Amino acid sequence: MMSNANSLRVPKYRRHKAKGLAVVTLNGKDLYLGKYGSAASKEAYRRITTEWLQAGGNLTNSREEITVVEIIAAYMRYARSYYHKHGKATNEVYSVKRDLGVVRELYGREQASKFGPLALKTVRQAMIEKQWCRNHGNKQVDRVKRVFKWAVSEVLIPGSVFEALERVLKFNNWLSRVFLT
Repeated sequence: MMSNANSLRVPKYRRHKAKGLAVVTLNGKDLYLGKYGSAASKEAYRRITTEWLQAGGNLTNSREEITVVEIIAAYMRYARSYYHKHGKATNEVYSVKRDLGVVRELYGREQASKFGPLALKTVRQAMIEKQWCRNHGNKQVDRVKRVFKWAVSEVLIPGSVFEALERVLKFNNWLSRVFLT
């Protein structure tokens, strides 16, 4: 079952007895909010839990820590709810899942914030080695970029990651040079 903001339970605002601080636990990690009972700690609680709900329960403590495979998993949850028709997932969901397999194999454990142009070029080379046709390769590279663009919009990674990926030459221009020379 897919979780969304409506099915998530908001964790409780509570007092850490030893420290006297307000704390909330999200994704198994305690986040300290300031002095228990203070207006600032209650505001921090409302802000953090709202962001966590908006992110579908995927909010991480640090955008630097999230891995590529976590980005892919979060995007797949989003894709299953976004790409559907008449209550069923469309072919785009299955295409995205299949196509992102190359990215997952090569960079799954890497920090998503470190995925840059060189990584995208390496993924592109792996696609060529799989003998994917040019149209499929173009769509795949665009899907990879779309996943990272979405991750930026969800504040999972810094915007500079997507900006760097946008600077990579189009797959078909590069592919033409490889096979025509």
